[in-house]
Amino acid sequence: MSTKEANTNIFSQGAREAASAVLTPKFLKYEITDEHNTLKKAEEVLKANHGLIVVTNHFSEQDSPRLIDAIFQNKTMGKKKLILPVAMHMDNPLYHLAGGILGVSLMPIVTQSTIDKGLNEGHPKNYGFGKYIDKATNGLKKGEIVSFFPQGTRRPKLGQPDPNNLALGPLMAKCRNLPESAVLIATLGIKGITDYSQNKLKGEYIINLISCLTFAQILTRAKEIAQRPENLANKTKALRFADQVVFEELAEGAPEGYL
Repeated sequence: MSTKEANTNIFSQGAREAASAVLTPKFLKYEITDEHNTLKKAEEVLKANHGLIVVTNHFSEQDSPRLIDAIFQNKTMGKKKLILPVAMHMDNPLYHLAGGILGVSLMPIVTQSTIDKGLNEGHPKNYGFGKYIDKATNGLKKGEIVSFFPQGTRRPKLGQPDPNNLALGPLMAKCRNLPESAVLIATLGIKGITDYSQNKLKGEYIINLISCLTFAQILTRAKEIAQRPENLANKTKALRFADQVVFEELAEGAPEGYL
């Protein structure tokens, strides 16, 4: 893997710093909590030239800008190219232009919300997901950062993985030779909010860093879940439970009112 290939150029790094300096104080207020030294573990993964997946819960269109800004502001993560899925109805040529400047690749995917809004242009649900997985796989091999929301679309509660729309399992299946790549798991919340079904959520975000697990560690946990009595009869491959590992970690640090 090439560190140089995974890093953004000097121009993009400067653009990231400028964007954070302008946007964060006024528009992207948040604080980060890290009780388990999770950030240090994620930085060590990237410094060793392994790929990193960042996953969080998803309840608002405001989630992505804050998550991206937090990545940009970290000295280690801020140097890495970023691959980010975006619902097709949110896709915009200006976003791609900004992404090109900032070293962010946006991958449009048809979500249920896209279909509900009638903006899927005739494409079925999850259209574009295969291209995103391919792009993410190549990025992880180079030591880049990949971000996704395992819930698939915005939800007012954490819920459980949809067995028909798993994300992490299929990605890990294509990255079998990358056991030291890792998943940084974080929960998002807003101070003072206990009802995440509201249409317009305002306030200061809390980004709670929960854990950083290597692919090897997730696979071990997934095998343990596969051996639970309720799962034994299905004889399902362990990787099918990789998403369940992430959801259980998210549940550990989900904000009040989100479970």
